[in-house]
Amino acid sequence: MRQALLEWHEVKALPNSTTTETPHPHEQEQLGCWSTRHESERIPMRVLSMLNHLRFDISYTRIPGETRNVVWSKNDDFVDFGHIVPYIFPGKPLRHPSGSYGIMHDSPMGHRLDPDEQMSCFDFLYYATSSHETFEWKFPWSPAWRRVATHMHFTDELVDTVKGYLSRMFKSSEDDIPPVRVSSLNHTPRLIFYPL
Repeated sequence: MRQALLEWHEVKALPNSTTTETPHPHEQEQLGCWSTRHESERIPMRVLSMLNHLRFDISYTRIPGETRNVVWSKNDDFVDFGHIVPYIFPGKPLRHPSGSYGIMHDSPMGHRLDPDEQMSCFDFLYYATSSHETFEWKFPWSPAWRRVATHMHFTDELVDTVKGYLSRMFKSSEDDIPPVRVSSLNHTPRLIFYPL
């Protein structure tokens, strides 16, 4: 991108990531976000431990139905990212003439904010696709999922643990286990033992 990125910890003093304390109201930033939950789901996907850690108090608006892969379905989990783009485009996002889509769920502190126009945020993008195809991560052309874990490396400790399990399973010494190479077959990193 060739642009400096500003990370949230550079803007806001954050507690230790293992803390379970609820932040004080004055420490929380109010934010309006989108929810990709389908119409049959009444509440957004809210991970309180993460929101408390980041010090966010978020209200959610359901993404419009025309962003769904199956527009007429009230139970379709999948949203098409190409159809979401007009609603999150920087500077001039698409908004209904009334200026509001109706808040799906208030923030924990009772705020009701429309989705922010400068920073797009969502509760859950697991089911976002780049096409009409559902579960697109099973296809090699999937633009996002084909890059998942491509730079993942196994630690020496994990390789040693696997060798230990294999030597016990085959009732041999660890020295008899062939050399290990990490391979990404079908875009999933795997430990593969190649014979000498």
